[in-house]
Amino acid sequence: MLDRPDPDVLLANQSNHGRGRLKLFLGYIAGVGKTFSMLQAAQAAQSAGFDIIAGWIEPHARAETTALLEGLEILQPRKVAYRGIELADFDLDACLARSPKIVLLDELAHTNAPGLRHDKRWQDVEELLGQGIEVWTTLNVQHLDSMNDVVARVTGVFVRETVPDAIFDKADEVEVVDVAPEDLLERLRQGKIYPPEQAERALATFFQRRNLLALREITLRRAADRVARDVDSARSQANVKAIWPVRERLLVSVSPSPTSEDLLRAAARMAARWGADLLAVHIETPSRGILEARAKDQLHHNLAVAENLGAETVILQGEEVARDLVAYARTRNVTKIVLGKNRDPGWVRIFKRTIGDELLRISGDIDLYVITGRDNVTEQPARSRPTAFSWRGFVGTTLLCAGFTALALFFKSLGMVEANVVLTLLLGVVVVAGFFGLLASVFASVLMVLAFNYFFTRPFYSLAVDDPQYYLVFLFLLIVGTVIGTLAERLKVQTKASRSREQRMEALYRLSRELSHSVDQNEVVSVAEGMLSHLFELRVRVLVPQNGLWEAEVEGVPRLFSDKDIALFNWVLENSKKAGWSTTTLSQADKLVCPLEGTIGILGVLVLEKAQYTETLSADSMLLLEALTRTVSISLERVTLVHENQKNVLAVEAEKTRNSLLHGLSHDLRTPLTVMIGTVSTLLGTPRLDEVEQTALETIGRESRWLGRQVDNLLDLTRLSDSVLQPHKEWLPAEDLAYSAKERLHELHPEAKVELRLPFALPLIFVDALLLQRALLNLLENAVAYAGQDSI
Repeated sequence: MLDRPDPDVLLANQSNHGRGRLKLFLGYIAGVGKTFSMLQAAQAAQSAGFDIIAGWIEPHARAETTALLEGLEILQPRKVAYRGIELADFDLDACLARSPKIVLLDELAHTNAPGLRHDKRWQDVEELLGQGIEVWTTLNVQHLDSMNDVVARVTGVFVRETVPDAIFDKADEVEVVDVAPEDLLERLRQGKIYPPEQAERALATFFQRRNLLALREITLRRAADRVARDVDSARSQANVKAIWPVRERLLVSVSPSPTSEDLLRAAARMAARWGADLLAVHIETPSRGILEARAKDQLHHNLAVAENLGAETVILQGEEVARDLVAYARTRNVTKIVLGKNRDPGWVRIFKRTIGDELLRISGDIDLYVITGRDNVTEQPARSRPTAFSWRGFVGTTLLCAGFTALALFFKSLGMVEANVVLTLLLGVVVVAGFFGLLASVFASVLMVLAFNYFFTRPFYSLAVDDPQYYLVFLFLLIVGTVIGTLAERLKVQTKASRSREQRMEALYRLSRELSHSVDQNEVVSVAEGMLSHLFELRVRVLVPQNGLWEAEVEGVPRLFSDKDIALFNWVLENSKKAGWSTTTLSQADKLVCPLEGTIGILGVLVLEKAQYTETLSADSMLLLEALTRTVSISLERVTLVHENQKNVLAVEAEKTRNSLLHGLSHDLRTPLTVMIGTVSTLLGTPRLDEVEQTALETIGRESRWLGRQVDNLLDLTRLSDSVLQPHKEWLPAEDLAYSAKERLHELHPEAKVELRLPFALPLIFVDALLLQRALLNLLENAVAYAGQDSI
């Protein structure tokens, strides 16, 4: 069972059939040499005879990078006219028509020019890969979705252009372009990354050594995680059984024993010391029988402890614990197995090999660690037991044995041989085992031996035995009956486990099917509450906070929950862990609260209200609840994203309409304003104007020019919001910009009195001079208009 190839790998291989390869050049910051390394590799590939073109390269005005473009076929950029501006970008259609073997595309996180087929360059890459074209591209770690916020906390810079992690994970090859921070800083000082004036500011802000070290570590760790997955995938595809100790990975065997908690903590300390992944695995086998309620609770507690310690918990169905542990360990490339010390008496090992002994024999190249737990455990380890032998089973077994004995006597009266009599009695043992289990079958074996001795051996109707050979028959009957009973009990356990799994899968299927038809949040909540309430026979509520408030906190809504309940809900939201009844956190609560967690965060909580006299939920019920909770979370996230997408589409359309109106209005106003200003200037040059006419024309001219500036502001606003007008930033003295704005205000409002007070030695600022001057001028004009001429 555990040696089968990974179906996910098989599906991935099938989906990649005919798809182009993706090679990523990953760096931790600008200037490490990603584009340079990609072009070097491209030159080598072209020399080897590969058909390769440069689809889009950003040389960044670096001579070394530009030199590597020589000899490469360069795809002509596509020109896009957008609101009076001509933009250049990668020509996807031309590349598809050219259909090279390899295409180079710099800056994977780039946002395409408006009007192109895709909004993002990584979407262009996806289409190229789908057409069988191999793509080489570059990426900085801060542009990965999952790393974006981490990098922002380290550097204080939040990057807007991001790439989904799925693109990175699907890359066929990732090459880390690395350079020591000291060397990178030296290159920056030499002007090989930015111009000297810009480099000086970068050294004092983003390019600080501590930032570079942190970004470098983030990049190397992300690449190491990717390599670890590649190793697991390669081993799975090749069906490799040998362990590759490239990375430490620990597996700890979890049982329903109180000492397993100590074992888990010891394994967690070992994993932390070695920087290893930790797997907590429990093997369910028929030989262990059906766990008691106490044993199930202990097992659930142990698995919860494992999760709290950061372990990945796994429950497997198997036949032999040791062999299944080793088989699973080999599929996960586990280097070390940790288990507890066996506490059975020494004489037991004479008749039964312990799990530790069996692991030691078959583990091969996997290291085995045996941990000694507490010696002063007052509670006996939770064990499993066979099906209970009730008084009904006792009566039923006795009646069945009597019936089959009567049948055997009937066969004897017909003159059948003694072997048929023995088989008839054995059939009775089999029937008893099927109905009442192991203990009943052992009892039936004893009864059948006594019946055979009493009714079918000489002297008849006596327990005395004349022929000693019958003792062998008695022993045979007893052994065969016990074995048959054991096998029947095991089959019963397997059947019950299979039925439990089938019910679990059926519940998941029914819930998934019903939720798939739900189109909004209210429908998802209604379906989930109805089906889960019926399944668990408890009151179930699905709560989604609206604007950060629960139903009980909204005025005018009946209070269904107390303040303690609200505090419990908030704790679950903040910690993303289940709490309340049947857990080890706030266990005295009368509600079990589970987080509904999706990829976009915590969406809400699922609440099970404890009924009167209800026992703690079993481990099986908790596992089923977790699976159902994930299904509800996925559906909630789906309808939430659909709703958000609809709102975003409406917002985008509204923004486009607003911008179009503003743009059209601005253009329509520009021409008459220009004519008006020109006419006023002409009239002001006319002689013989009286004072009133002169003042009126000057006022018209001044207000017309003000209105013209507002029209220009509206035009720039629409162009900025549509990403058509790109700021051209450069390092400039702050005081020069301030004085320039003051002089411009004096030209427009000569009567305004402006006093400029600036601190000594202001730093350079990295801005677009024209846009910032216009913003400062607008602020000053507002001050003149609303604060008065003498108040600035």
